[in-house]
Amino acid sequence: MVQAGGGPPLHFSLAHSRGLIAVAVAPRVIGVDVERLPSPETVEACARALHPGEQAELAAAPPGERRAHFGRLWTRKEAYLKALGTGLSRHPRTDYLGSDLRRRPARWAVLDLPAGPEHAAAIAVPGDRPDHITVRWLPAGLPYGEDTPYGEDAPGANPGGTATRSPRSGSTITRSSR
Repeated sequence: MVQAGGGPPLHFSLAHSRGLIAVAVAPRVIGVDVERLPSPETVEACARALHPGEQAELAAAPPGERRAHFGRLWTRKEAYLKALGTGLSRHPRTDYLGSDLRRRPARWAVLDLPAGPEHAAAIAVPGDRPDHITVRWLPAGLPYGEDTPYGEDAPGANPGGTATRSPRSGSTITRSSR
């Protein structure tokens, strides 16, 4: 990668999980994570590593939604810890990254990204919200994928919301408040 014009340095973060790779590039610190949704047994075994507030949210989720809920919690947490530069050397129980935005770390934007029905993904950047996010799906064996505007560039953008989209369906991004 060559930086033209003497602009700000670029930062990047990488993640992969069984069939999906996430790469995030930004002119500031950034963290990204993607995980395949875990089995119910893995959710049960790993829940105690979550912040107590996250554990309560997970326990309150309907049983059929716990895998996806845990996946969202864990990818937010890993994206945030990557952006902090600590990774899992900082205990996962330390920071709350659950559904209540007011309880999340101040001056950080941690957002869920569309990742299809079998994965969860999240991105974290310092500040109140990311400047611009584009999700590009790159099907195996093809050099280019489909760009999906996200954040401020998305139709009907709602800063601080979440986005869901199936990479195979071709559907439009739907945003909702957290």
